[in-house]
Amino acid sequence: MATFGTLTDLPNRRTLMERIEHAILIACQPDTGFAVLFMDLDGFKTING
Repeated sequence: MATFGTLTDLPNRRTLMERIEHAILIACQPDTGFAVLFMDLDGFKTING
């Protein structure tokens, strides 16, 4: 429960940061990279209730 949201069962911000840190470490190797896509949903608080 500490790493996933109770409503959506999706990884939370803590898990995201851990995964990004891990990806950065891996991306330091030659011929390796990664990307982060950030999406903002307008009105999500209204939907989330």
